[in-house]
Amino acid sequence: MPLWIPIAFLAVILWVIGNLIDKHLIEHFRNDADSDTDANTLFMFSSLFAVPTALFALFMGANFRIDQLNILLGISAGLLNGIYLLLYLHALAKTELSRIAPVFQSIPVFTAIFGWIFLHEVLTQTQLIAGAFLIVGATILSYHKSTSKFMLLPVVYILIASAAIALQVTLFKAAALDTSFWTGMFWSSIGLIVFGLGVYAYNTRSRVHINAVFAKRNYKLIGLNLFNELIDNAAMFIFLFATLLGPIALVQTVHAYHPVILLIVTTIAMKLGFKSLKEDVSQGALIQKVGGLAFVCIGSALIYIPLI
Repeated sequence: MPLWIPIAFLAVILWVIGNLIDKHLIEHFRNDADSDTDANTLFMFSSLFAVPTALFALFMGANFRIDQLNILLGISAGLLNGIYLLLYLHALAKTELSRIAPVFQSIPVFTAIFGWIFLHEVLTQTQLIAGAFLIVGATILSYHKSTSKFMLLPVVYILIASAAIALQVTLFKAAALDTSFWTGMFWSSIGLIVFGLGVYAYNTRSRVHINAVFAKRNYKLIGLNLFNELIDNAAMFIFLFATLLGPIALVQTVHAYHPVILLIVTTIAMKLGFKSLKEDVSQGALIQKVGGLAFVCIGSALIYIPLI
């Protein structure tokens, strides 16, 4: 077995762990504030931890360059990263993790669309069909039997977040290729910090909430957020390392297993008594989730199989 396979899967498992911690933190905050405040508070933690990332990138960037266009591209990538994080957390506060995570498989579809719009690349019929399967799967996952309603708003949030990620990667790559990886990382981190300061300045309830966390010196909560950020960053660096060991296209296909692993882990966790995840693991709900996930997997296969 090529070494890049277990390394790439390790990154995916770390991302799953990060997802579980995000949901746990959302439910923890829910006891103190409304779900919108919960999501905004967690987002501000993420933007706060972008400060050491920016400093580290500045330290590592031996050939650091200042160029207006690349600064704009890098900061724009950071702002898009902020949009992704904020919408993801708001979606997470409104529904189950296993219902929204599969929708992130739409990222390659948006990447293809942006390539078609900005780079005049060919948008194939297979990519369009894959997008249709992903939308159908996401719609199935959005249905809640308990209320007999489709909760489409979290799905829309994740679709917009996926589009933001796809565009962010494009802008970050443009900035990094023209300067250096660390220069692009620095300005991207600055963009995320600016976005976080914007939320802090204009959202009174969330500002009061995060101030209270630090005023009460809730080190356990602060430490868990820091641990979560470290896991997410470790996953990213491990995944990038895997791309150095194997073909990038093949390594990227491992992402398709993320929602499957997440559904298995959340189901087992709920069966073992981890109720903070708030997952519906009844027989009917599991059948529905597997059905929706099947459509998502078909869409993912249509995207990734041509790369193999």
